[in-house]
Amino acid sequence: GVQTCALPISMIYSRYWISPITASYSSSANWSNVSGGPGGFSVPDSSGQAIFNSSGQGSCLLDSSVSVLSLTTNIGYTGSILQSYPLTVGLGGASFLGGSFRGSSGNIDITGPLHIGNADFTSTDATMILRGDFQYDASRSFFDHTGIVQIMANASSFDPNGATFWNLIVDSDSSSYVSIDSTCYVRNNLTMNNGQMRNSDGTVHVHGHVYCNPNFGEWSSNHKAAIQLDSTGTQDLFTSGILPSLIIDKNTSAQVKAFGDVLINGDLIVNDGTFNSNGYDIRVGTA
Repeated sequence: GVQTCALPISMIYSRYWISPITASYSSSANWSNVSGGPGGFSVPDSSGQAIFNSSGQGSCLLDSSVSVLSLTTNIGYTGSILQSYPLTVGLGGASFLGGSFRGSSGNIDITGPLHIGNADFTSTDATMILRGDFQYDASRSFFDHTGIVQIMANASSFDPNGATFWNLIVDSDSSSYVSIDSTCYVRNNLTMNNGQMRNSDGTVHVHGHVYCNPNFGEWSSNHKAAIQLDSTGTQDLFTSGILPSLIIDKNTSAQVKAFGDVLINGDLIVNDGTFNSNGYDIRVGTA
């Protein structure tokens, strides 16, 4: 369960959480250099792998800003990681396979992959930045905490497997792309600032508004990606970029209203509700 990365091996070290009770991350007394060993070793920093397993079942309070190479909760860990300050995870990424993570008001910035397996995960109510792959197994709960999830990855896989987000932002550089591999739900707004969506088969269900800026490159047309607008209220499309297939399925007469020309690289399907072009051009099936 320990991630590795492209740092010199001599710089990478592991620290194991050993506290049997709720205790502070910043105290060296709670960290050992071996699983279940004695405490008193250095607190893991940006070169350290922080590991939680059955040998230390106490919850961990992040009582200051934390920057770590990787963070892993293994199967058998039943405690919680309690975030109170910003958390930065490096190239090793974060893997939650046991226990729970409870986000608070600090930002979370993960350079490597994020894998949420057999663990309950509460995101931050600020911003969680994902710079690598994302995988949610849907075996436990994911709570959005009315925060922002911002995808800033390059050539990455985003596999939410039915997870629900509050605000979702795609903000990669212009030459980068993200593959959305499964369905997700956005309770508020979907924003596409920069980058591209390729090889995507998932449907993004949006209950708020959709913002697609001109710097957003494309959704490739050879896959089944779609944005589905399905809330009971009015939803707005602020578009100057390219959308995938667009599905309007609102179970009500409420409208979807365009604020900008709509370019759909796929299909336009109106099952229920109305689509108000608002005087803008609607182009379907071509970018």
